[in-house]
Amino acid sequence: MIRQADILDFIKEFNAFVIAALRFTISAIHKYAGSFFLALILVSAAFGTAWYYSPSYFESDLAAEYNNQILPSKSYGEMCQKLNILAQKGAYNELGKMLGLPDSLSSSILSIEAKNRAGSPLFEDVTQELQPLYITLKAKNRHVFSVFEPALMHYLNSSPYQKQIGRLDSLKNIQKIDYLNNDLQTVDSIINSYTIFLRHTGMTRDSVGGFSNITALLNYRNKLEDQKLEIGFGLALHTLPSVSIIHGFSPSDKPERNGRKLLLYGLLCSLLVATGMALIRKLSEPRV
Repeated sequence: MIRQADILDFIKEFNAFVIAALRFTISAIHKYAGSFFLALILVSAAFGTAWYYSPSYFESDLAAEYNNQILPSKSYGEMCQKLNILAQKGAYNELGKMLGLPDSLSSSILSIEAKNRAGSPLFEDVTQELQPLYITLKAKNRHVFSVFEPALMHYLNSSPYQKQIGRLDSLKNIQKIDYLNNDLQTVDSIINSYTIFLRHTGMTRDSVGGFSNITALLNYRNKLEDQKLEIGFGLALHTLPSVSIIHGFSPSDKPERNGRKLLLYGLLCSLLVATGMALIRKLSEPRV
């Protein structure tokens, strides 16, 4: 069993080791300050040059929503991911063909990322909820955004599979509405016949059983009407694009750079390299 005294001794020894290491490092930097600052300047200059010549880009996002569920969210994410892979591989000719853009515009696209509301990649989304999707475009040319937006919507809404499934769903809904219309005509005919029967028999009041039957028929008719309205609404949605824009791209007037992380890594590497050189020189001193 580990005693408390042993733990305290370990902590004291560890603190002593850290303090001794810091003192040794500081003394090495102080003694070989020239080498330290030279390495610091050279490495910083290298990263600064890399940042300065790093390509600038424009970035903006687009939000869209689903009008119907012909395809799940994951399928739309995979469609966008295919475009992203082509852009990052530099396959601009194929990318332009898929979007209907000339090579002069498709070659300026750097990346296309689609995410769900939670910020996760859309091609990994396996939920069935129709939540908004967000597409981020990075491009070297600001003018690409206005052309890319309608091209992307056409790409997401016009696959042969979508058109086929949309036609089949529309036919199925039309058949359902026809069946409901037939059921409504049957119910209306029964109600009308029963009303005529009461008029001809001269009955002023219906029996309890008859009243219950008529009430049940009227309730059933209301349910049929509700189903018809719901299916009709779904049929109307299928006439709309599967994906519609909530808000489009709005890139800034000035380009951005991938410089923040690069400069941060450069600063850390500069300190590490410069400190390492000072320590190596300190450790290489001949022992007396």
